[in-house]
Amino acid sequence: MDSGDDRMGLMIQRIRDDGWALFLVLLLTLSLWPSHSQAQTANRDHVVVVAPCRDATKTSLGKKAVADLRKALAKRGFSLLSYQQYQKRARQAGFPSRKIRTSKAISKVAPLLKLDGVVLGAAWRERGYFFLSFEMIGVDGRQVFKEVYRLKRPEFKQKYVDRLAGLLERWTNTYRRKVTGTKTTKVAAKPVHPHAATHVHASANMLALVTSNVYMDRSEEWDLFLKPVLSLKLDFAETWSLGYVGEMSHYQRNESLFSHWHKMYMFFNPAWGKESGNEAVIETSVETLRNHEDHASFNHVKPRLSAKLLLAGKKWLRLRMAVDLSYRHFEDDPLSKSFDSWVRTSLTAKHPFRGSFSLRAAYGFRHYFNHDAAVSSDVLDQQVTLGVHIGQSLGDLAGIQLDYSYLAAIGESALLERSFTQAQFTYLGSDFLYSGHLVLLTIKQMLGVHGYLGVSGAYEQRSYAGWPARNEIGELTGRNRQDKNIISRVFLTSWLHTPRPKASRWQPRVTLVLDYRYIKRLSNSYWYETQVHMGLCSVSMSW
Repeated sequence: MDSGDDRMGLMIQRIRDDGWALFLVLLLTLSLWPSHSQAQTANRDHVVVVAPCRDATKTSLGKKAVADLRKALAKRGFSLLSYQQYQKRARQAGFPSRKIRTSKAISKVAPLLKLDGVVLGAAWRERGYFFLSFEMIGVDGRQVFKEVYRLKRPEFKQKYVDRLAGLLERWTNTYRRKVTGTKTTKVAAKPVHPHAATHVHASANMLALVTSNVYMDRSEEWDLFLKPVLSLKLDFAETWSLGYVGEMSHYQRNESLFSHWHKMYMFFNPAWGKESGNEAVIETSVETLRNHEDHASFNHVKPRLSAKLLLAGKKWLRLRMAVDLSYRHFEDDPLSKSFDSWVRTSLTAKHPFRGSFSLRAAYGFRHYFNHDAAVSSDVLDQQVTLGVHIGQSLGDLAGIQLDYSYLAAIGESALLERSFTQAQFTYLGSDFLYSGHLVLLTIKQMLGVHGYLGVSGAYEQRSYAGWPARNEIGELTGRNRQDKNIISRVFLTSWLHTPRPKASRWQPRVTLVLDYRYIKRLSNSYWYETQVHMGLCSVSMSW
């Protein structure tokens, strides 16, 4: 859909080309145009509801656009019913909060309130632009019209407001002539389902990574790593989804590192409250990991249950809470069977200078069901994580983020007592292994509709209680292993497809990611003091 700026530029060019001829035509048109009072008289019986805009831009774009549209419609003689009245009547009709804006609810409630329709808006930010869409749903649940605007700044200019109000006036008049009561004849509009019963999503990704040090130790063996990923998801019954994710890891030189991982999941995602600002996600899933025969002892199945809750107490304040429960069943390693539990929470506050401040906390524990006293007497691992996040916009297309995390492992890890190698922990994860600090600074620059470029630097300190440090000849030093990692990164994400409002239904969204990292590790354990260069290229398509 062409933008308002393009139309205005074309109009100005025509005036310059045609000169006085267009001026006379314009003068004649104005003389025949109905007066403002006549327009108000013609529209005085039009009753519409303009719902609050669902705004994901973290600006006041949607709120201000709705306020300006209401004023413009009022000047044109429309009667505006408040959204609160519509909400109340919809609840009385038996619709829960999450379904109030659906076509079914509108088709039931609009005749009761003698509405011509409900205007719904949405705003989002994508590829360096701001997008604002408005649609009107008529009394029969059909879409009367829809407009999408692409904006360089989060500002809906008055000329766009006037155009939108004019379109609403024209389409409302046309639509009403075709509607009698709640029964309609053929209308040049497609049925609309804001929360359609079924949606299918699919994505495919191919990732290639070259590393100069695949084991992150003094062996410094390079390798080429390929990982294809496939994802399928089905949204149904408005708040339910189920899906599958699978990936395969193939190493060109170290073939014994081969593995494939699969996950089946289903989740329930209701929303409620003002503008559906509160949200919950309850997910159940089953994961499985299968490795090369050299590491078959780490094959496992992992059923999992997780719940997340987002509460929007204020527009500028968000509280997130999450609980994650899982069980890891190892077929050939009964000593590693465990029950894991994590509780996480974060509080995010936004300030008027286009920035945010977050506090994070997490607590996790792992209980081992079987243990061998000759190997380990520890059956419980615990870890606490505390963190701070600060984000700040630098102009319209750039931003900076600062993160700090503190991890505290309570006691020695039961896995460390079994003397696994660094490579073997790849299959078991690094949870509960160490205590430490992490400081991360990231700067991103949007590249218009083409993507974004970023750089980051991090400093990480790790202390492994129970992992003895050794010198260059393999002798124990009497101290536990301690690492200091210095990490630098440059990354580029590029969108290679047409922006979504103009893309066809079957056209994939293509994303290219390029990433380079350099890690310098300083360790008091000789074998693990090393460095690594990593280059990553990823191409993904999603539908």
